[in-house]
Amino acid sequence: MSTEAPQRPDTSSAATNVPELFAEIEAGMFDRALSTALSQVAGGVTTHEKKGKVTLELNFEHIKGTSQVRVAHTIKYSKPTRVGKSSEEMAGAVVLHVGRFGRLTIGQPSLFDESRQQQAMVEFFEDWIDYCKFMSEEYLALDPRHAIAALRHLTIETARKAESKVGNLSAEASAFERVKADSPDMIPVFIEFTTVPYLHLQSHTFKLRLAIHTPNDKAPQIGLQIRNLEEKKQEMAEEFVELARSCLRFEAPQLPVMVGSYARAS
Repeated sequence: MSTEAPQRPDTSSAATNVPELFAEIEAGMFDRALSTALSQVAGGVTTHEKKGKVTLELNFEHIKGTSQVRVAHTIKYSKPTRVGKSSEEMAGAVVLHVGRFGRLTIGQPSLFDESRQQQAMVEFFEDWIDYCKFMSEEYLALDPRHAIAALRHLTIETARKAESKVGNLSAEASAFERVKADSPDMIPVFIEFTTVPYLHLQSHTFKLRLAIHTPNDKAPQIGLQIRNLEEKKQEMAEEFVELARSCLRFEAPQLPVMVGSYARAS
């Protein structure tokens, strides 16, 4: 995966007097990672949600001479099916350009905050074993292959105890149910997943919490929850803002790039 800085294209035939700026960014792993990445005091931000997708529209404007130049931010890519796919598979690109209106459409994440079948999750870890670090409940490092083997060979123990007591004027009943997941190898509880979430961004380590569910006595399901997700989103947004500033520094140094939503003062 290339991490070279975005190249400025030949703009000799550009219709406007401000050259177009391009920066490709690979589609990432989170639904709202860049939803507040760019905003500008003289611009506007509109967000739409429909069928599990988030559409973010960013409109940046500044005046140069007598003509008004619109600077927009565009991201388009298909819904990811798993973390770490190549840019070709994701078909994702980001373009910073002028004279057009930008739209960001991001699908919901497919592996996080939702339980998956045991086999699907095990195959995911086998595919991305080089990016994962498995740890026990005491934060002790586990051998990756042993950790995956533990998730592949799960034993679900269910114990149920019922007690009933009746008297002439009263009746009592209680029930206790215990479900425990076990394996010959130690089951990982925490996972650190290290990857480059977006092309041109730095590598990030995401801390995951693993949980095992047994819905209605069916096959076990494995769920992953990203810890401190909002903090990681903010880090990526700020990093992306710096990338945008570096692109705009050549042609529009007076145009501020900020994080958040802003409104023009009346």
